[in-house]
Amino acid sequence: MKSSLRTSLVLGAFLTSNSVFSLGSTTLVGQDDWLFYVTDGYPAPAAGVLQSIVEASKAIESTGIKVVVAIVPLKSRIYEDKLPTNFILSPGARGQYTEMLNFLQKNGVSAVDINSAFLKAKQTTNPETLFFRNDTHWTPYGALIAAQAVADYIKDFPEIKNSEVTEYNYIKSEKENNGDLVKFLWSDVQKQIPPENYVDYQYEVSKSEVGLLDDSAPTIALVGTSYSNNNTRFLGGLQYVLKREVIDFSVAGGMVEKPLPEYLKSDTYRLQKPKLIIWEIPEGTMWSLLPNDWYKNQILDNLIPK
Repeated sequence: MKSSLRTSLVLGAFLTSNSVFSLGSTTLVGQDDWLFYVTDGYPAPAAGVLQSIVEASKAIESTGIKVVVAIVPLKSRIYEDKLPTNFILSPGARGQYTEMLNFLQKNGVSAVDINSAFLKAKQTTNPETLFFRNDTHWTPYGALIAAQAVADYIKDFPEIKNSEVTEYNYIKSEKENNGDLVKFLWSDVQKQIPPENYVDYQYEVSKSEVGLLDDSAPTIALVGTSYSNNNTRFLGGLQYVLKREVIDFSVAGGMVEKPLPEYLKSDTYRLQKPKLIIWEIPEGTMWSLLPNDWYKNQILDNLIPK
């Protein structure tokens, strides 16, 4: 299987190396069998993407709904030490998270610094990793760290303080994962990558609180990609640390373009408008160009249907 020209160009922007250690069309094999998605390190967002996020956030907030952007940091930055030994992150890939965060915040968007939270957590003695070794996604532990970063950022927002409290707990269990990055390797290489054992977190409403719950609707919505679906435990982690019920609306493979418009035109949104939206966006999808009419046709027209 040969890498595409586009993949090779992205690699050149992502890493500095004398050779390309790519054993599949989109996957890099690093140290200790760590796998990385090639386009994870595209050095900058595509033109207009950040501005579109600003415009979409402000449009929604003009209707009285608070928006908080949560950008999933690059796995390759957090685990740069697991990249192939002769690969070096480009300066653009290394510094772009801070640049994006600063741009959003300077333009009035509430944005959480998950990157710093991950780098700090990586220095602790906890043996659990923040990302799966053989997968693009964060682990349940990583999702919990991300959820805590979001909770610390929004804990004093009135949308949180004035909402119903629901206690959650979790149970840990050992599981095995054959990650999504393995399938992009050449078939003979796939056999050499062992499954990954990890600790899962199963969240549930605390038994002591069940009798206190009423029928009031949740006021927080999580809108995002596969990083936000129930399998990653980000939803459960948010509910646990916020002590609030959260509605989940995730679109696998949705990148920047799809989740928010899909949510705005859904019955989930139309019938139960939240007071706060947590908009999860993977940093590694920022390179994807948005359609020219994305803001008008996908955000405004769905936000204020004719």
